[in-house]
Amino acid sequence: MTTDIQSDIAYLKDVAESGREAPSLSGRFALLWFGLLAVALLLHWAFAREIIPGVDMRYVGIVWVGMVVIGNATSYIIGRGMQDLPGQSAPHNKVDSVTWTVSGIGLALFALTIVGTVILRPEISIIFFDIIIPTAFLLYAVNYAATAAFTKTRGKWVPVFISVATAMATIALVGIPELYLVATVGVTALWLTSGLRQLREEPKTTV
Repeated sequence: MTTDIQSDIAYLKDVAESGREAPSLSGRFALLWFGLLAVALLLHWAFAREIIPGVDMRYVGIVWVGMVVIGNATSYIIGRGMQDLPGQSAPHNKVDSVTWTVSGIGLALFALTIVGTVILRPEISIIFFDIIIPTAFLLYAVNYAATAAFTKTRGKWVPVFISVATAMATIALVGIPELYLVATVGVTALWLTSGLRQLREEPKTTV
């Protein structure tokens, strides 16, 4: 453990002396979750429009539960495999870790509360579920804004604007299946403007 900390400090010192910013370690997680989310959103839209013969909205719950189970299990494996990567102690990586973890837990609890509300209150329409999507994009905007403000890099504000724009578009489409199609586009845009770059710039296991 001491060796890992010393290596991390040496890496951050090298980065600081060269005037560079320590690379983000969120790339693999972004690829995983945005990939799973894009698939889940597309399937939700397909089920809502009954594009797949014999499959309708009765099966959509399986898709979302499956996404959460696969995502969390794979995240654990990824996290274990990244323990030797330098830059773990970089301030913005710590910020990313906290904001995305808290927002993820918060969003899960928010979704479960909506599920319970729809089940326990018959007068509440299932359209209420659609609110989860714009809420998620607003959380993404806050998370990306925290990183952008902390690193003071202008380009990192792009995902913030995309998140807010997608939140606005999806709230306007509540009750319409195309909400999930638009959300898929938003998720893909976020990956291309943030996750892909993070993955490419990920540091190696040695300094």
